[in-house]
Amino acid sequence: MKTPGKRQRGALLIAYAMLLPMLLGLIALVLDCSLYYLRSVQVQQLADSIAIAAAGPLNGTNAGMSNAIRNARILVTDTAFWPYMTDRLEWNAAALTFARESNAAPSDWRAFGNAEDVSGVRFARIDTRLLSGIPPMKPILIGMLGVSKTGVNMGAVAIAGKRKLQVTPLAICALQTAGSAVRQNAGTPPLRELTRHGFRYGVAYNLLDLNPAGTTGRYFLVDPIRAPGTEGGMLDDATVAPFMCSGTLAYGRIGTGALRVKETTQFNLWQQLNSRFGTDGGNPPCTDYMAPPDTNVRSFGGAGATWMKTSASPAGTQTRSSAMRQQMPSGGPLQTIADGPVPLPEAPWVDYGPLWAYGPARAQDGTAINSSKITLLYPGMTVAGFSYQNTATQTPYLINMQPPPKSGRANRRLLAIPLLDCSKPTAPTARMLAIAQFFLTAPATATEVPGEFAGILAEESLSTSVELVR
Repeated sequence: MKTPGKRQRGALLIAYAMLLPMLLGLIALVLDCSLYYLRSVQVQQLADSIAIAAAGPLNGTNAGMSNAIRNARILVTDTAFWPYMTDRLEWNAAALTFARESNAAPSDWRAFGNAEDVSGVRFARIDTRLLSGIPPMKPILIGMLGVSKTGVNMGAVAIAGKRKLQVTPLAICALQTAGSAVRQNAGTPPLRELTRHGFRYGVAYNLLDLNPAGTTGRYFLVDPIRAPGTEGGMLDDATVAPFMCSGTLAYGRIGTGALRVKETTQFNLWQQLNSRFGTDGGNPPCTDYMAPPDTNVRSFGGAGATWMKTSASPAGTQTRSSAMRQQMPSGGPLQTIADGPVPLPEAPWVDYGPLWAYGPARAQDGTAINSSKITLLYPGMTVAGFSYQNTATQTPYLINMQPPPKSGRANRRLLAIPLLDCSKPTAPTARMLAIAQFFLTAPATATEVPGEFAGILAEESLSTSVELVR
């Protein structure tokens, strides 16, 4: 009978003893890598927060630049923001640079002095590697196994800026190329009124029925995707519709570049504009998230212009949504009855449209004109027939309220409309003279977009909220 061999004992124990240091090393490596990753996330959050804080105040002015630097410095040096830092972070001005484009060349990212032109500067870049006080990350567990404990400096770079413009992708011709002028109305002395590019403050215009040198209205769709200076593509209603809903352009700067536009004779996106009144429609329709209604959806056309009613008005008399059109002779502009040469002939008050729904006319120095001068400005109007509160907080838009049918956002009825130089070619690009602000006095139609002129806007003031670029 065969005698069984002796059993080997301790083989697994020997193998386990040989593998144990390797297993412990792998575990230590995984745990230390997790700590490295956690610190990298913390440092990236630090960079993101600083970049966003710095980009927020950028508005094309030296004061905005100073506020951007101040915000970043406060965020860096306040220990309450960074409790995981063992040392106090120290501010280094070289860590924060600025540029006009997010993809600017490295040489274009720089600090700007107090006397430099900062117009168009919209992006902030922070490099945390240039900040003092971020301690090197040293291995903890794996160092116990004899691995070098040399620390690793963790750094991150973040860029933030304003990449969209709150500009409606609908453009019209400027009535005048001159930026401002003074209209001398009747009176002793003459009532001197400020106009901007031919538009009078407080007058509602049909934005589809204006032309500085023609008999038919001219208006244009603006390319909402391709910025000036880039290659063009198809520009149609379906492309523009979502941006007409939100009133935005998907690029952050126009500058001196020529806008890509398409002149049209049929306005099919009026229902998208009317999302500001809480109505749904159009193809494609607007969404409540991107295009909420205004907080006041009252129409100021027709019976809504209650401040222009008088006891002497015939029953059923209602004002128009915008001032009546007027074609000037001899190749003159197509404008409104409020824009003719002084002295204006008397006109029925209803033909002036809802005057001053958003704000009053402006004197030469930019101050509001009192309603007691209404007859001098618009012959045919009477002081007794114009019940207007002469305070900035008591305009019809602010006090004659009609809540929206769903959650709204204030000032959605304000449209930022590019004014084009139509004395020059307008296809496929057009020169923009300015961006005007118009207040929608009433819902739009396929033939009328009633907008009260409310001033000229600086492009920098129209940037949307700050976004992280990288």
